[in-house]
Amino acid sequence: MMAAAAFDTHAFIKRLESAGMDVRQAEAVSDAVGSIVLDTVAAKADVLATAQDLRLEMREMEQRLTIRMGAMTAATITILGAMIAFHR
Repeated sequence: MMAAAAFDTHAFIKRLESAGMDVRQAEAVSDAVGSIVLDTVAAKADVLATAQDLRLEMREMEQRLTIRMGAMTAATITILGAMIAFHR
């Protein structure tokens, strides 16, 4: 998904021109910087999708942990039961 970043190319070009840069060079720099901004800035939708993925992963991990804890508890009870039975 492409990020919709707030990058005012016109203002950026004018700022470069006011610093003495040729308009064609300023436009080229603006295009390059604009591309970098769009490629590196995450949009709100990107962040929300990642958060949803993380929630699902955490839920799956919680389920696996619950199953493992249940198995460990059952094994502990079995071992303690066997120890009590053989101790008598």
